[in-house]
Amino acid sequence: MENQTEIRQTAKPAFLQNPTLLVVLVLLVAGFLIFGSYQTVKIKKPSEPAIQSTSPPESIKQIPPEKLPSFFPAKIPLEKNAQVLQNYSQIIGNKEQSTRQFISQKSLEENFKLYKKYLIDDKWEIINVTEGAEINSLSAKKAPNNLNITISQNKQTNQVIVDITLVGPKLIKEAND
Repeated sequence: MENQTEIRQTAKPAFLQNPTLLVVLVLLVAGFLIFGSYQTVKIKKPSEPAIQSTSPPESIKQIPPEKLPSFFPAKIPLEKNAQVLQNYSQIIGNKEQSTRQFISQKSLEENFKLYKKYLIDDKWEIINVTEGAEINSLSAKKAPNNLNITISQNKQTNQVIVDITLVGPKLIKEAND
């Protein structure tokens, strides 16, 4: 009797026998893994806003250049005949912001020294001082108001702009001392 070795051949799955099916299967699995990792989140819009503002919208009142904005200190140095770029008062919540911005004929350094001296002489508490090549700023406080003075110089035109902003409670007005 001859020794015959029986070789059993098991049937391969159809996708392994057909390379096209294998490629399609691999692409489907890869696509599922890639696109399945991205989830679409749907945000349901509420029928009414969750938070409703109780304060009125901001109101900006333009001030003629020849007048000072609300509760601006009368002693603050301002150049005569300077071109005023901005001059307004604005209500923001329970605060009032008054701003005057103008083109100065003085240098960056001259303005910085002038306004720093004003703050010291008028007994403002200087909170922050920033000095740079093209911009200087002073922030000061005198209860209940905050005063920010920014002096900037455009190096191309040499134009110096002074921006003075005073913020305080809208019901308390400092009389022009």
